[in-house]
Amino acid sequence: MKTNVLLFIRKNFNRRIRMLDTIIKNGTVVNADSSLKVDVGIKNGEIVQIGHSDYFPEARINIDASGMEVYPGMIDSHVHINLKLGEFTTLDSFSQASKAAAFGGTTTLIEFAIPYEGETPIDALVRRMSEANEESYVNYSFHGCFTDSNLNQLGQVKELIQSGIPSIKMFTVYDNSVRINKGGIYDILKKISQYDGLALFHAENNDIINRAINNYVNNNQLSPIYHAKSRPPIAEAEEVASLLALLEETEAPGLFVHMSTGKVREILQHYKQVKKLPIFTEVCTHYLSLEEDIYNEDKGHLYICSPPIRANAEKDMLWEMVSENLIDVVNSDHCCYDSLQKDKYSDYFPSAPNGLPGIETRGIVLYSDGVQTRRLTREKFAALTSTNVARTMGMYPRKGRIGVGSDADIAIVDPTSTQRITADNLHMQTDYTPFEGKLLKGKVAHTLVAGHQVIADGQLSSETRFGSFVKRSKPMM
Repeated sequence: MKTNVLLFIRKNFNRRIRMLDTIIKNGTVVNADSSLKVDVGIKNGEIVQIGHSDYFPEARINIDASGMEVYPGMIDSHVHINLKLGEFTTLDSFSQASKAAAFGGTTTLIEFAIPYEGETPIDALVRRMSEANEESYVNYSFHGCFTDSNLNQLGQVKELIQSGIPSIKMFTVYDNSVRINKGGIYDILKKISQYDGLALFHAENNDIINRAINNYVNNNQLSPIYHAKSRPPIAEAEEVASLLALLEETEAPGLFVHMSTGKVREILQHYKQVKKLPIFTEVCTHYLSLEEDIYNEDKGHLYICSPPIRANAEKDMLWEMVSENLIDVVNSDHCCYDSLQKDKYSDYFPSAPNGLPGIETRGIVLYSDGVQTRRLTREKFAALTSTNVARTMGMYPRKGRIGVGSDADIAIVDPTSTQRITADNLHMQTDYTPFEGKLLKGKVAHTLVAGHQVIADGQLSSETRFGSFVKRSKPMM
């Protein structure tokens, strides 16, 4: 009797204070450090209560998450949208890509403001901001980018960092396009260290790759498998080792994107776990799920990306590195070309458009291959897809955690649902997926962005774009 009276008083007291917008009931809330059967109360885009909903005020919307897992919204900090690189331009707009992201449980994405010819890094950022403004279904931010042609504008490193764009991307490959020389990288790293930013690297050795490509072309070895052979694991490992020395010298934090080889394992152990330097690493879902033999198939050219998909032994080593905490985040490196674009140079790998679509499949393929096979705990999945990304990208705990005071960006996964991936049942602006026909166990049932239910029961619930720009701070070490 006493309990019932207290419950009546508590509920009526809460009702006089406010009504919640949404309650997520009966699910298991999974953070990077815990899993609990609790309910989540949301008001004005923020998580305001966690506990038993009997003690919450009433809500306008109640989501029954019985049997489901409630994760902090996934964050994909490596996507390419409407990117022109050489002859080809990716096919999606911010509206289209962000909608696909929401279907995959991603609630924040980070794009690249790569300067085009004649642009400064700030010019590129302004252009990209205008493309995304009021067009994104999910939250968004950008990485600043420098190329060789921008090395007379290093003062913009400070401007970018202090305007909430703390991460600066540099490519060590792609001559006459986005590549930046090692001396320029060194100068930028000193600025990044001075102003509390984060360096991002596409790390492959340009000389090794160019020489290999020339040799294969001269010998008329032009099919997709030679794309993989022209970018051997040593090209990646050597460049990582070189850049680690510069990071140590300048004391700048650094993130190596799309790691694809176990050859970096020992040197990463040395710098990350022995020297305790602020070094972070990313792997992409396709490197954990696909194998190099795919390049020998009839449609092998559809899988051309850089670094290339590796042999099975490399894939197994990457999973070991995940278990050893040598991999911090898993992203998509989404690049939305279609088969028509890919077919143009199906028999001439040096000119093929480079990249794979994955903004929608990145999280749930990892969930199926990782959590459902017990390679990953649910908590580790939350860390790799959200919490660690939020920390590294200067958004935690506003993003990356289900906790009181955090933004109500949430992905709810039904672990019992099965689905077979086909391009036809996805929402990306392409006619193929690298995971065509793959049977998955697990499905994103609901996606909330700033408390708004963008995806409900696997369907788009509103055409309203609820995404907003995320101003970020320095990385959490």
